[in-house]
Amino acid sequence: MLGRFTFFVLLVLMLAAPQGVAAQGAAPQGPAVWLQMTIIDVEPAMVDEYVSLQREISTRIRRGGPAWRTVSRSDVLGDNYRFIIINPVSTLGSFDGAGRGADAELVSLNGRAQKYVRNQQTFAIRTIPELDNPLPANQAPALMMVDIAHVFPGKEQEYLTIMKSSFLPHFDKANFRHLNGTIAFGGQSGFVHLFYLQNYAKLDDKQKTGKSIRGAIGLKGQTLYLVQVLNATIPDTALVLQSMALDQALGLDGGGSSALMFQKSYKTAPGRNIPNAVLIQELP
Repeated sequence: MLGRFTFFVLLVLMLAAPQGVAAQGAAPQGPAVWLQMTIIDVEPAMVDEYVSLQREISTRIRRGGPAWRTVSRSDVLGDNYRFIIINPVSTLGSFDGAGRGADAELVSLNGRAQKYVRNQQTFAIRTIPELDNPLPANQAPALMMVDIAHVFPGKEQEYLTIMKSSFLPHFDKANFRHLNGTIAFGGQSGFVHLFYLQNYAKLDDKQKTGKSIRGAIGLKGQTLYLVQVLNATIPDTALVLQSMALDQALGLDGGGSSALMFQKSYKTAPGRNIPNAVLIQELP
C-alpha cells in the first residue's frame, strides 16, 4: 500500500440516508453507482456562514435533486474547518458544463459558497456494492469515518480480495455500516471507505470484541520477544504480554497483516503480502 488517510467527520446536514445500490432496490450485481465526494477547507472565520448556506442548499435540493446528500465536518481529530459533501451521481454527464448549470438557483447558491472556500477537491467514485453494508432507510449516523487508501499499481484486485474476505467482515460483525468505492477521477487512484457510527466509543467496542491473530514486540532485559497471539482481542493480547512480565511492549498490526517466520519457515501463516516487517538477523 502506498498510503492511507483516515479522518472523522460529524454529520452536519443529511438529505435522506446515504445508501448503497442494494438498499435502493437494485440488485448488487447490477451497474455500479457513481458518487461525488468533495473535501472542502473553509476559511476558519467563515465556518458558521458556510454551514448556514449549506442549509439553504439542502432546502433547495429537497425540491428536486439527488436521492440523498450529506454534509459533514471534521470533529475532534483534524481541522474543524474541513467539510466533506457526498451525494450520488446518476451519470458522469452531470459533470459537464451544461449539467452543472442546469439549475440557476443552485448555481447561485454554490457560487456564494465558494466565497468561503480556501481549497477543495472533488472526486468521482465508482461504488463497489458487493462490499457495502449500507445504512437502513432513514437512519442518520452521528459520525462518519472516511478512509482513503492508495495501493501499489497492479495490486488493486489483491487489495479488494483482502478487504472483502478479511477486513470488512470484522466491521460487519461489529454492525458497522459502510459504503465503498474506487477513485475514478479527481485525484490519485485508490479506494474510499465510508464507515458510519454513532460515537467514538463504538470504535472501542470493535477493539474489545474483535478476535484475530494479534502481533506484538516486547523487551525484557536484553531479550527481545516477537509475539503472536491467536484468536485474541487487543485486551486479550495485553493480558498475555503482562503475564510475560515484559519491561516494554508494543502492539503490531494484526489480522491478515500478521505473520511470524523463523529460519525460513512460517510459524503463523501470512494472510497477505505486505511491504514491511520486523527483521532480526544474526550477524556473522
